[in-house]
Amino acid sequence: MMKCIYCGKETEKNKYTIRVNKGAEEVQCCGRECYLKTRKFIDADNSKKKLLFYIIAAVLVVINLFVLGYKLQVWWMYMPMIGLGAIVVAQPSMYCTPFFYESFGMVKAWKIIRVIGVAIVLIGVLITLFQ
Repeated sequence: MMKCIYCGKETEKNKYTIRVNKGAEEVQCCGRECYLKTRKFIDADNSKKKLLFYIIAAVLVVINLFVLGYKLQVWWMYMPMIGLGAIVVAQPSMYCTPFFYESFGMVKAWKIIRVIGVAIVLIGVLITLFQ
């Protein structure tokens, strides 16, 4: 038995197969609805929008390293961390691996990653407020 890559339910190898990684791998979907949602995700995941999120994340990391490296004590020193957490919430697929998708399904994997992103945001806000 295999798991549906989208919802994580058990499924048998069937006609709802999607080839990924330039045809090197196959992923299974349990039905037409999951197949269409997975296909939509794959098409969106290859868009230029995701590149924008990577650029923003890189800028936030550089700002964070600058603040930490120079030991700046400014009120906004944890804002880059809050921004990175927000990016995790907005674009959880940036932080999921194929193994994570195969283990939980896309829907549950995104929920787990988003909970982690919210935790990062809350920790950043609390540290900023009570510093």
